[in-house]
Amino acid sequence: MRVWSKHRAISSAWLFVSYTILFAALVVAAFPFLWMFLSSFKTNPQIYRIPITLMPPSPTVENYAMLLTGQHIPFLRQFFNSSVIAAIRITVNLLACSAAAYAFAKYTFPLQNVLFMLIIGFLMIPPQITVVPLFLLMNSFGWLDTIQAVALPGAFTAFGVFLLRQVMVSSVPIEIIESARMDGASEFRTFVQLVLRLPAVSSGMIVLATLTFVATWNEYFWPVIALRSSSKFTLPVGLASLVGMYRVEYGMLMAGGFMAVFPVMLFFIFGRKTFMQGFTAGAVKG
Repeated sequence: MRVWSKHRAISSAWLFVSYTILFAALVVAAFPFLWMFLSSFKTNPQIYRIPITLMPPSPTVENYAMLLTGQHIPFLRQFFNSSVIAAIRITVNLLACSAAAYAFAKYTFPLQNVLFMLIIGFLMIPPQITVVPLFLLMNSFGWLDTIQAVALPGAFTAFGVFLLRQVMVSSVPIEIIESARMDGASEFRTFVQLVLRLPAVSSGMIVLATLTFVATWNEYFWPVIALRSSSKFTLPVGLASLVGMYRVEYGMLMAGGFMAVFPVMLFFIFGRKTFMQGFTAGAVKG
């Protein structure tokens, strides 16, 4: 009985320490977002004020009003641009990567392993290397300063093929595909109505959609090169334009940053369960 009480006390102590560490990590991780949110209700002089205060002395919605009315940047238009680009990339990435992954997972064809390793090799190429040829290609198409110049490059990813292929190898039995074929189902119908509806595959596609959305929503490097007009900017590029040579609109930056982060938080919060299931399914080695 004494030994059991000792073990129970040790377990309780470790549980307390673990929760304390997790709470401290939560505070450290959440503090920048709290600071950004509270600073969005401050004016620039209040943000610069010394000593620094966390709470706004006199809260104001002026920063949000100036952003939403487009006094400095066409914020709503840029929000719409980022949403359209993210939607295009998610749609194309899911359709193309799932089809390619299904072919690599359930079909046998010449040079199959060579082609798959070639796709995996693309993961090791830094994106900065492709900027110059990509810029020249977009220029030859006449697509510079257009939505498609940002949306289409990167819409098909090697990581998406790899992730979904691993999911399909481990979670799609060949027997159900052969049964569908014996019942007279076409390859397209088998793929769309059977394979894509399996829980593991659906979870993997939600993971890919989430990662694609976050990467597209936060992308700055390529859009700042391909876009010229303020009305065509994405959110990261538009918010960066608030940083001037002699003045930085920190209040509007905080307000715009909070509104830009909010959709990403909602995307993950509502899909976190399926997101983690999809990561587990994709982690199984094929």
